[in-house]
Amino acid sequence: MTQNDKNYDSVDLSGMLKNSRPTVEFEEYGISRSYRDSSADTPKIIRLVIRYSGGLIKDGKQASFVLLGFAAVAIIISAVLLLDAGVRHSPPPLGGPLSPLLKQ
Repeated sequence: MTQNDKNYDSVDLSGMLKNSRPTVEFEEYGISRSYRDSSADTPKIIRLVIRYSGGLIKDGKQASFVLLGFAAVAIIISAVLLLDAGVRHSPPPLGGPLSPLLKQ
């Protein structure tokens, strides 16, 4: 065995996939900061709600509540419209002043 083969045998790569999320390290003015891309974890619809809210919605939890409220209002409006359309109105009684005209 040569010296290069001996080095390859001692390398342990079992811990390489423990933290597989991408991290970016920044070093500015001697300060080290770690930045993790959190937009990869957030669903796209929540990012769109946050972006187009005009600054009213600050994080994903608020966006989730807004989307839940929107879905609830949409379901209620749909139920009201569907239940109102299913009610049949009875025709007017035939004993009124126009009953001779309706019999012809």
